[in-house]
Formats: sequence, structure tokens, C-alpha cells
Amino acid sequence: MRSADAILEIVCGYPRRLWKELPLAMLHAYVDDSICKSGDRRLFLAGYIHTADSWVSFTERWDAALRADPPIEYFKMSEAHARRGQFRGFSEARRNKKVHDLASVICVSKPWSFHTSIGLSDFNEIVAEFLPFPFKSPYSLLFQAMVFG
Repeated sequence: MRSADAILEIVCGYPRRLWKELPLAMLHAYVDDSICKSGDRRLFLAGYIHTADSWVSFTERWDAALRADPPIEYFKMSEAHARRGQFRGFSEARRNKKVHDLASVICVSKPWSFHTSIGLSDFNEIVAEFLPFPFKSPYSLLFQAMVFG
């Protein structure tokens, strides 16, 4: 098994001896989508970005919060909101505490947040006809906005 430093060396392309001389930022992002089913049917891509090593400690804290009583296997806000799936059988108070505990893990980790959005009506009426085939999806446009924005 490779050490974390050896993996960083491979991923970043710089040998360790140059890490203090050259700017090095190993960032890792987690992104999810959401869509509003009314109005302009706005599509969102949002997420958090942080250093690779910060995600390691985040992952351990997140896993501990998921396993804490009452344990759940994963977190989906839509399931928490509707008290279904992983939150089936939860009282409102118990659900709120679990969500709060998970949100606290994010707050302690202090990742940088970002989001981008577009109304699907606007995308279809104004933008879509001018895009080449590979970019005809609003997800593609939002992804480019995240990366290059």
C-alpha cells in the first residue's frame, strides 16, 4: 500500500522536494444536483471543495455521525425532509437532531461552498439551440460554469 505522500506525489506531478518551492493545491470537490419542480424549474449544482487531506478527516467525522444513534447508512435531504428511506420511523425531533449533527460536521470542516444554477425554461428557450450537441444538456453548461467560473 502506498503512503499518502506517495499518492500526492503521483497525483500532483511534483516530487516532494519541490512541494515547499512550488504552489501546490490538491483540491477535491463533492457536488450534487437539485431541481425545483415549479416556477422556472431551476436546476442547481452545488457542492463543497477542500484540500484532499481535509476530506480524509471529514470522512471519518461524517461516518461517525452517520453511525451515531440512530444510525443511518447515507444522507439524502429529500429523505430527511419527507421522513422516508433512511429516516423512515424518525420523529420530527429525532430527524432534526440527526440533520443538525451531520450539518455540524460540515461546519467544523469549513469547506468552501459553491453553486451554480439555471432555469430550465431559460435554458431551453434561450441557450439550448445555440449549443453544439455535446453541450445540449443544462448539466454540461452548469459544470463548465463551476469549473471555469
